[in-house]
Amino acid sequence: MSSSAAAWLVLLVALVAANLPFVNERLFVVGPRRAPKAFGWRLLELLLLCGATIGIGFAIEARLGQA
Repeated sequence: MSSSAAAWLVLLVALVAANLPFVNERLFVVGPRRAPKAFGWRLLELLLLCGATIGIGFAIEARLGQA
């Protein structure tokens, strides 16, 4: 994978992760459905997905050899 493709992949993952808690009424995408999901749940999901995005970015960077 080239470095530009890796950058686009991380940007795509970040875009999906940033919007997923707000377009979905399920807890962590697979949990039980909540009619109006509380903002606290959305914030927790956002923080966990942010951490996952950072982890994916670090993993891709380490694989490219630039860590």
